[in-house]
Parts: sequence; C-alpha cells; structure tokens
Amino acid sequence: MIKVVLGFIELAFSLKFLSAADLAYGWHILDRETFLSIWIALFGLLGLYLIGKLKFPHDDSEQKAMPVPAIMLGLCSLAFSIYMLPGLWGAPVKAVSAFCATLLIHRILTLLHRRCTPLIQIMMRVCVQLLQLVSLSWLTSQASDV
Repeated sequence: MIKVVLGFIELAFSLKFLSAADLAYGWHILDRETFLSIWIALFGLLGLYLIGKLKFPHDDSEQKAMPVPAIMLGLCSLAFSIYMLPGLWGAPVKAVSAFCATLLIHRILTLLHRRCTPLIQIMMRVCVQLLQLVSLSWLTSQASDV
C-alpha cells in the first residue's frame, strides 16, 4: 500500500515540476485548469484507493477491511480533491497556489505571448519566475506566522 500511495504523491509533485518548466518556457501545455484537473483526479483516485474502493492487481485480495488510518487519509485526500474543484472555475485555491501557476500569471503570459517580441517574452518569463519566488516566500512566511 505504501508504494502505491507514494506513487500517487510522486506523480502529483512531478506534475508540479512540469508545470514550473511549462510556465518558464511558455509551452502552454499545462495551464492552471489542466494542472488542477489532473491533481483532482490523482487525489480522488488516491482517496478511493485508501478507503478500499479502488484495487490494483498486486493488492491483497484476502484483506476484507482497510485499516482505520488508511481510511482517514483517504477521506482527507477526497476532501482535498473536493476543495480543489472550485479552482477549475477561477476560484482562489490557496492550499495549492504555490504549486500551480496563479490565474493572474497565466492570463498575463497568455496575453503577452500573443503580442510581444521574443526578447520581451524572455524578460517577462524572468519576471514571472521572480513573482513565483516572492509569492512562495510570502506563503512560507505566512505559514510560519500561524
């Protein structure tokens, strides 16, 4: 069970790094809505696996009931998936804002990508990276204050 759970978490964080590269290079393959959709699916499947509704071929078929900690983590994972749902329609999702591109940054990059020269696009990518670093440091300082 541990390997499957860590596999789901590894997939989620690998998408975070792909999202950062996508934002830096302007590929526009993993925008905010796509990122959130994939994370909702991943954490939803993780929740279903942890509460015992989703089985894989290597799982123990003789196990009748899931352990209580696994069920609790599964419910937390499902709750996290439900929490992220409004983010698909533009609502702020503060719990994952450090992991996915903010809606404002995504809209600015899309607008500038269509209307600017390559030099200005590179300068804007550098500015976006700086904005992400500042927002990440602000979020960590807010978390340490709590």
